[in-house]
Amino acid sequence: PPQEYVEQLEVLNKSRQRFRRFFGGGNEPIHLEFPCEIRDLSGEGLRLTGHLPFEVGSRVHLDLKEILNQINLPAWNTKIDARIQWSESQDGQKVAGVRFLDMEEDLRQELMVWCLRNQTNPFARATW
Repeated sequence: PPQEYVEQLEVLNKSRQRFRRFFGGGNEPIHLEFPCEIRDLSGEGLRLTGHLPFEVGSRVHLDLKEILNQINLPAWNTKIDARIQWSESQDGQKVAGVRFLDMEEDLRQELMVWCLRNQTNPFARATW
């Protein structure tokens, strides 16, 4: 993304507490959307890279519809709640390990089978 966009995202991220106090009285969650790349998808979770830091322990809401379409898996409920398990900086990018919290078991099994079948396929580790 353009540098201006990244800077705006950083300002939004730093302002979450102010937004929360102003809009939600301090109790309501603030949902921010920002672009990131998904890497290393598995049945248990995935790895994200982006330009903003990920806070360990925070919940994220993912929609896996595009990914499932790209790897030709049937889409059940594609909206998944997940939690940031770890976070670090690598080569100027922010990287996080994300664990799925509420994925349907059938979808989890399909993803695991796909990963096993494609572990030597370069597309299996592609960025979406």
